[in-house]
Amino acid sequence: ILHDLGLGPEPTIATPPQLKPVVLSRSGRLSPKRSATSTFGLLGPGRRVRATVEVAGAATAGVRARLELSCDGRRISTRTVARGMRVVSIDRPNLGPAEDCAVTLTNTGGAARSFALSVRLSVSL
Repeated sequence: ILHDLGLGPEPTIATPPQLKPVVLSRSGRLSPKRSATSTFGLLGPGRRVRATVEVAGAATAGVRARLELSCDGRRISTRTVARGMRVVSIDRPNLGPAEDCAVTLTNTGGAARSFALSVRLSVSL
């Protein structure tokens, strides 16, 4: 306002800060038929959810685990971790708004498995 009145210098325009993604991480060991869940909400439209899981025992035969993304009681995406797979990801842009979202890892095999689960929440550009 001072510049408009001729009483001060022209204001500088700063670039807005970059939005940083939120990362939720879990790791541990899952017994057979057990699940690990990370819950979150999406506060607006245009959100991107990227869930990545690393499961031990890539040489084991059959399906070892299932990764599932759901929001507000609706299944969005599912991936299975089968023989030869060590890392599996789900990447879904343009989600939200949603109050109750979850990424669930379920051990579908017959032995306990170590895992590392990472859920990255960002704004789709």
